[in-house]
Amino acid sequence: MQAPVAIEPPHEDFPQPSPLEPALATTAPQPPKNRKKLIIWIAAVVAVLLLAGAAAWFVMHRDKHTTSSKAPARATAKTTPKKSTEKIDPLLTKFATPTTGEKWTAPVKVENLKYYKDDTDGSLTTYYQIGTRGKNTIYMGSPNTMDEERILFEKAPDGTVSAILQPNATATYSSDYNTYSKSQLADTVVANTTIHYDSLSLPKNFAIGNSETVAPRSAEYQGLGNLQQPNTDATVTRTTLHAYGGSKLIKIERKYADTHLTSVHYALDLPINTELDLSYVPISTNLTSYTWSNDSNIIADSDSDIAQMGGIVRGCGSTIFAVSRADAAHDSDFVPAGKTEDGKTVYAFKDNNNDIVQKAYSEYSDYYADDSSTDVVSFNDFLKQHAIVAYKTPNNGWLVYTRNNFAALGGCAKPVVYLYPTHAQNVSVRVGADVTVSDPLYSAADGWNVFARPNGQLSVGGTTYGSLFWEGQGTGAYPGINAGTVVKHADALATIKKQLKQQGLRPNEINDFMAYWQSKIPDSPYVRLTWLNTAQMNQLAPLHISPQPDTLIRVFLDMQGFDQPVKLPAQHLRAIPRQGFTVVEWGGLSGSRLQ
Repeated sequence: MQAPVAIEPPHEDFPQPSPLEPALATTAPQPPKNRKKLIIWIAAVVAVLLLAGAAAWFVMHRDKHTTSSKAPARATAKTTPKKSTEKIDPLLTKFATPTTGEKWTAPVKVENLKYYKDDTDGSLTTYYQIGTRGKNTIYMGSPNTMDEERILFEKAPDGTVSAILQPNATATYSSDYNTYSKSQLADTVVANTTIHYDSLSLPKNFAIGNSETVAPRSAEYQGLGNLQQPNTDATVTRTTLHAYGGSKLIKIERKYADTHLTSVHYALDLPINTELDLSYVPISTNLTSYTWSNDSNIIADSDSDIAQMGGIVRGCGSTIFAVSRADAAHDSDFVPAGKTEDGKTVYAFKDNNNDIVQKAYSEYSDYYADDSSTDVVSFNDFLKQHAIVAYKTPNNGWLVYTRNNFAALGGCAKPVVYLYPTHAQNVSVRVGADVTVSDPLYSAADGWNVFARPNGQLSVGGTTYGSLFWEGQGTGAYPGINAGTVVKHADALATIKKQLKQQGLRPNEINDFMAYWQSKIPDSPYVRLTWLNTAQMNQLAPLHISPQPDTLIRVFLDMQGFDQPVKLPAQHLRAIPRQGFTVVEWGGLSGSRLQ
């Protein structure tokens, strides 16, 4: 706003008499020839003064009016801003700016340090140099088996090695954990439970916007996460939401183009090159505390899963920490169905013919159809018992959940592994998965140890096998589905055979695949066929093979049935040339989750 204009004395705007000349006498008569000029000069001065006064009056009154109508804005501009009253979490501050002296560096793989008691040859553990604390060097022992935790070690200049068993100062470490961890250490390693690192001490939660937060999975020991892997999967989107010193809060999304569902979860990329899954729970997953509009009650019994729910994208389709977003859903698709204990409204689909509703029931009924221990409920009871629950969150749009007892929770894979060494030799094979079924028997600690021949024959304990079979859920996350081939059911069998050949499988491998999967092709008018490749399978369920093969071919078929054709971009399949020691694996998945 412009300030009022000040009226300056006229002697600064107009010429004044020189001090060396006498002033004009206003009372003395003037010569007639000058009177006219004098009158004109005085009139001009008066006119200018009147105009200046009028302008000043206008500006002063305009400013007065403007000041009155915009007083709050002007007062705000002149008022010193108040300091924010928002509390800053001191743990978050230290997490971002550590005070405990650790300095992390890019991990460098080192030789076997022999810090674990039962791994003197280093076959079960990979070691990395990852940083320093003062004059101490920090290493990380990363077990190759999925059920063992990573441990940090500090080596002092005098050679003393300490296992840092409680690096997270905010976690609760049970006595059982401490006892077990100490039992794994070599005799030359000292167990230390007093050294903590601020940069690994997690705060209670992390903000993701709109008053929503994500948090560590529990107050108990959260572990150090899994090793970070480069994102080579185009179906996965990783977005950095915030950086805290050397750590990053990541949002991970996997989109499924055929059902327009997206699996969403959050993780923390730690400065030690590991990724820790976080928990995002916008509404309680325990349905016993809900109040329902139809006056129904959900009561937990001896099977606690009865009253629990999770994202509708299940099993292979997502991590257990993920939620499922329905990208094609609109507000008009839902009606209120109940309230959570803290008063949040949950919804049901308005139209029971909605594709998600119909497909969810179809997958549930198909999955349990051959299970004699489970009675498949009718579609109406499926809905009345709140098998599907929806919630609208300010950050993620419409989230869709299914109750655990109405969800297909089968294993992720049923792969078969073939070994073709260049000469007969012993081979060790371990799978990065929770193997629940296997043939020959898979050891959780050691995997398979077989004698392999170039023709593919395998000997285990005096028995000959043509391949290794396993079933279970991989340690990694399932990729999204953004391409594939949609065919009529009658054409599915021929298309699968053709696509297996395109990917370089031999006749015996194709025949084995078809013998197992032909009967599992979805019984629907249309079938979607999507193949996961070697890189995607290496992230989902990595294979650890010793000696390391020269060629690794992994193909995995994801099948889904549809009543109507679905448009998807086509996949470009290619064969990998077989050179040297070759390992081939095929697997598949049919309708075990709504994806």
